[in-house]
Amino acid sequence: MARSLADQLGVEVEFNRSANTFDQVVKTVYQLDADLAISKLSRTLNRAKLVRFTQPYVTMRQGLLVNRLQIAQQANGRNIAEVIRSLEGKVGVIQGSSYVGFLQKKFPKAEIVEFPSWSAAIDAVIRGDVLATYRDELEVKKIVLSKPDAALQFQTIALTDTEDSIAIALPWDSQHLLAFVNQSLEMMQINHTADSLLQDYTNVEGKIR
Repeated sequence: MARSLADQLGVEVEFNRSANTFDQVVKTVYQLDADLAISKLSRTLNRAKLVRFTQPYVTMRQGLLVNRLQIAQQANGRNIAEVIRSLEGKVGVIQGSSYVGFLQKKFPKAEIVEFPSWSAAIDAVIRGDVLATYRDELEVKKIVLSKPDAALQFQTIALTDTEDSIAIALPWDSQHLLAFVNQSLEMMQINHTADSLLQDYTNVEGKIR
């Protein structure tokens, strides 16, 4: 998408991958060290205080990757859906991601454990250090596709009453560029869901390309 936008504008694209967290990506745009950010950024009100967002180009639900043994113990005969509604225990999220705030709002009884990376959060679920990890349904479903044996350890849950809208971030004063990017997204008809991305970018062996 970045290369396509640059071609349409007639400029060279330069990638800045210096940010270590999604919030740092937003700050890079806010500090005018980047003209726009394409980094699977969730549109949140806190981030909207710093940057402008385009229309979403991916819309997903939020998801949980749950340790099967721990959730069964917590359920103690109750329905899993009931357990999830009042989720307690340690839940992992990526440090500096929107899911820190999402978790606080959605599961106020859960204990937030921040990890430097998604792989570290997954490893914590495998070890049983946390009950679950919380991220968008795309990344949650990718784990099962990329690790066929994971179904024995994990249970994936997509929260149907949630939405995670992914958009491009721009500086507040870039109104002209914002209008251009929005029109470009409409013309390219870029409006994915987690399932459409998995269908388009998963090969026949079930591995993510």
